[in-house]
Amino acid sequence: MPKSLKDHHNQGETDRAQGNGYRPPHGILEELVTWPGSRQSKQNIAENDAYRKGWKNAGKT
Repeated sequence: MPKSLKDHHNQGETDRAQGNGYRPPHGILEELVTWPGSRQSKQNIAENDAYRKGWKNAGKT
């Protein structure tokens, strides 16, 4: 079952809290080989954005 945006957000928080480094679900290479504007590209962007927001959220103290 694919992860939800909330799952990606939570993973970003967990990675930062545990000191695992910034590891979004979709890297640059994957973005380059995914057709811009496609449904998959939009999903990848949304998942990376959710991860980034979780990462930033965990940095707030």
